[in-house]
Amino acid sequence: MANHPRLGEQITRLIRILAAKRGWNMTIAMMYVAEQIHYSRDMLHRWRQGHGCPSPEIVEILAKIGKEEATLDREWGESFLHAAHYPNTVALVNALWGPREIRSILCNLPTPEHTTLIGRHKEIADLLELLSSQLAAHLISVDGIGGVGKTALVLEVAYRCLRASTGEIPNSQIPTFDAIIFVSAKQQYLTAGGLLSTSEAQRTLRDLYREVAQTLNCLELTQAMPVDQALKVRDALSRQRTLLIVDNLETMKEKQEVVGFLYRLPPQVKIVITTRERALFSPIRLDQLAEEEALNLIEKDAQEKGIELSIDQALTLYRRIGGIPAALVYSMGQIASGYSVKTVLDRVLKASGDVARFSFDGSVSPLRGHHAHKLLMAIAMFPKYPVRDAIVHTAGLSADPIGVEEGLAQLQLLSLVSLQQGRFRMLPLTREFALAEFASYLEFEREAKRRWVEWYIHFTEEYGGKDWREWHIHFDRVEEEWENLLEVFNWCAAHERYNEILTFWLAGGVHWFAYIYGYWDDRLEWLTWLIHEAERRGDWATAAEAMMEKGYTLNLMDRPGETEELLRGAWDLQKYANSSVPIIIAQNFARLYTYQKHYTDAFHWLECADALLDSAMLDEPEHSRRQTVTRNLYGQIYYEMQDYSQAEVCFRKAIKQALAVGYQRGLIYAQKSLADISIVQGRLDEAEFLLKTSFTISARNHDKRRTTLCKDSFARLYKERGNLIEASRWAKEALDGFESLGMRREAEEIRILLQELQA
Repeated sequence: MANHPRLGEQITRLIRILAAKRGWNMTIAMMYVAEQIHYSRDMLHRWRQGHGCPSPEIVEILAKIGKEEATLDREWGESFLHAAHYPNTVALVNALWGPREIRSILCNLPTPEHTTLIGRHKEIADLLELLSSQLAAHLISVDGIGGVGKTALVLEVAYRCLRASTGEIPNSQIPTFDAIIFVSAKQQYLTAGGLLSTSEAQRTLRDLYREVAQTLNCLELTQAMPVDQALKVRDALSRQRTLLIVDNLETMKEKQEVVGFLYRLPPQVKIVITTRERALFSPIRLDQLAEEEALNLIEKDAQEKGIELSIDQALTLYRRIGGIPAALVYSMGQIASGYSVKTVLDRVLKASGDVARFSFDGSVSPLRGHHAHKLLMAIAMFPKYPVRDAIVHTAGLSADPIGVEEGLAQLQLLSLVSLQQGRFRMLPLTREFALAEFASYLEFEREAKRRWVEWYIHFTEEYGGKDWREWHIHFDRVEEEWENLLEVFNWCAAHERYNEILTFWLAGGVHWFAYIYGYWDDRLEWLTWLIHEAERRGDWATAAEAMMEKGYTLNLMDRPGETEELLRGAWDLQKYANSSVPIIIAQNFARLYTYQKHYTDAFHWLECADALLDSAMLDEPEHSRRQTVTRNLYGQIYYEMQDYSQAEVCFRKAIKQALAVGYQRGLIYAQKSLADISIVQGRLDEAEFLLKTSFTISARNHDKRRTTLCKDSFARLYKERGNLIEASRWAKEALDGFESLGMRREAEEIRILLQELQA
């Protein structure tokens, strides 16, 4: 049975008041009420305890007893009926207590544009709290980009306050006022049908005075001498508790004078301003709607306008426009007029279109020709929010740090960008507009693209490269920029910038990052591009290296036919490559044949790798790195052949060599392999120690393949210990890792283990 504690409190209050008025004790009062409703006293007691709820008919009788015999007030009746979930509270309360008296409020609020405000629950609650008399907040700002819903939010809250003030809705939690005044400097409105201009904008301090005078019915204020007018208006506002709303403050001609006047108003006046500029007065900052709320807005608007819109079309609108309510409503109006989603998006994102003019013209026009404009366009070039250094270099402003500081501050002040966790964030609609601006400045675009690529080349030179000790310290930075780097690669490919991509992927060592961090699809895509372009240009050294690297990845993904073809192609071109490439090709052949259990061929290629290494005269630490890889591969062959003692010798040699040069990945692979031997031989504590060490280092360094291999080994360790639950957990995690990497061979093996564990 459901609990109704609030209902129990109201029934108890009824019985207590009735007992006091009749001079009864609580027991006699309980008996009387039970007799009136024809229920037992025990049932009435259960309702008092909050257990269960009486029928609507009984609720009506109790309400009548409360009104007529206990003479309880209307507030008790409303609370009691709400707690009892009575179906028509207002009708019964009005029947018993009479209609609520509606108080007249001085008010000039405009008609709201929407019947329901989608989302913004937290912001509504925050604004209501700031408006309460318990808080000292006097001047409150709501800021955000044009079209984000600042005015809609403030009007929603203002109408709630109005209904509470008149008594239309009894709610002690909503602030009440004696007067609500709305002053708007907005010159344009973006509607579903397009952009509308208004001649009623109040843009001066005298306009504000006039609106106050008309709303308060104090027309004599407009006739006062200018030197006395501010004092008289301030006095008129202070005679009652007033809510004063100033909409679109940033477009006022006398903005500073208006702010000065508002700042000096007495505490009886609560002021809310909306502005595109970031303010410091108890700010409520509006961002775009979250995806779910934006989709709800699209769905609601589609229903109201009779539009059939698929979820894919709705998602397309959201992903291109973002959660800017005005832009979404405008888009739906255009679709309702018969335009396709594609045409509407073209219109919305057009720099000269209605949405752009409404949201950005007033903010961006004054920036053109200044640092802030260059910074805005530079930020838009990055699909993922960029860091400051990248923006400044791309914009070509590295020599003017003070100008940069001022420009970025101006963009943030205008809500065009925001700084979050060291990165400059831009809403999708803002980015589309800024990109359209960017395309109009051809000279700046050409130089900015050059500097953009240049910055990332220096970046990958610093943070790319090989995986030696704690490689995550550098590679984590590359991962943070991965989405931006892919955009750079795509632009370079589209503009025949072969040398730049070559610099990124091979000289800059990006392929190492992509392999270790599990971006294997990207790795394959760009190595394929390099192979094709290198062959087209006769760059056989690059072709050989790219074939070798691609073959290595495909081998791990259990695609032996493609792997062998690539390795053969690379082997045929080895004479063009540097001296380490033939060694690595031979090692990859050995790895391929080990997977295929062709151990004689695998040994042959390792002997070939050793011979090539002896003659290559590689510098350290690369020489020892190649030796470590070969020792690990020998160990893997012996492990597959179940010659565990010989395998252990090889892995221990690999560990010694890896330690000597700080080759951590070679070290942890050998340790993990020794753990596998220990599991087979029943030395489970030793295996656990080795695995924990390998797993910790692999996970810390985000080596996705080695981390997943460790999980596989943990599953087998716990199986041997008889802990099937823990074994299953590790096996499932390993399966997820293998499947995400596309390692089909290992994925199938762990599936078999899972079936055994769950049998």
